Amino acid sequence: MTRLVTIFLIVSCFLLVPNVSCLTKFYFNGTFECFAPHFRHHITIFEDDWFFDDAISHIAAKSSHAPHFFEAYAEDTTDYSGNFELYMDIVHSCNTKGEQVLPYKKLRYYLGNFPENIKEYHRTLHINLTDAGEDTTEVIGTMKKFEENIVDASSEFN
Repeated sequence: MTRLVTIFLIVSCFLLVPNVSCLTKFYFNGTFECFAPHFRHHITIFEDDWFFDDAISHIAAKSSHAPHFFEAYAEDTTDYSGNFELYMDIVHSCNTKGEQVLPYKKLRYYLGNFPENIKEYHRTLHINLTDAGEDTTEVIGTMKKFEENIVDASSEFN
């Protein structure tokens, strides 16, 4: 009898404890508006939290050619506030000079609030990157590419 009661209690615990970790997926695509016919960029998607923001996706450095299509994907588990507050940081070389000059720019683009009860989101965006954002020392791609850009930028002034 004791064994039967123990099994009943164990099974009851598993049935009564809700699954608190559910995966939500976010798909973003669209176009970047840029004066230049080509530029480089990378994207990091963050979930805005009270104490520190969680990077939930890193999109590798890419070269973009007109018409500058992009895709980004992220996923996150339960956010205890009931909403995911997302933004993306886009580090890019898009400028009115039409060439890759330093410093690069970092644009923070707010994606919105996403209720936790929906498990998949799709959004199409159009983002103007031309000279948009703050100057940054972040690198797009490898350090070798960054050093090549420094040489290219300094040779313009000689």
